[in-house]
Amino acid sequence: SANRGNFIELLNWTSGTDPIASSILNDSAKNSTYLSPYIQNELISLLALHIRQQISEKERSLNYARS
Repeated sequence: SANRGNFIELLNWTSGTDPIASSILNDSAKNSTYLSPYIQNELISLLALHIRQQISEKERSLNYARS
């Protein structure tokens, strides 16, 4: 199948504009891409944490501005 999974396809799409994603796909050895399901879940968890932190910071700054 041409579809390699949503995460890999998203990483592939992102690699066009993101040098880190590009490096993950292009510079790693073909037998060790570090994209096992476990690693994918770790990356998703880290991204979710980062997004939640950004939302919290934005919310705090908006609440501070209203005071």
